[in-house]
Amino acid sequence: MHVFQDIQLAVPNRHMIYNGELMVVRGAHWVKAWCVLLSDVLLLTRVEASGHLFPLEPPLPLNSVASIETTMHREYLLSLFTPGEF
Repeated sequence: MHVFQDIQLAVPNRHMIYNGELMVVRGAHWVKAWCVLLSDVLLLTRVEASGHLFPLEPPLPLNSVASIETTMHREYLLSLFTPGEF
């Protein structure tokens, strides 16, 4: 079980851009996730039976994204890279 630092969601000048279901690559598998894209951070979560969102990984500050790659084959694929990943 992962334990992540709490994140304050309601802060001045933070806006929700998108939230919805998406698939995330975990090793050789695709995992269903609930994405919450805010104006400055990306949260990847799963929806618990109670309806609460549980984080799958620590929040990704958008200012830490160094590169974005997209492809459109049979599915639309978006890859985000932080400085140590590319």
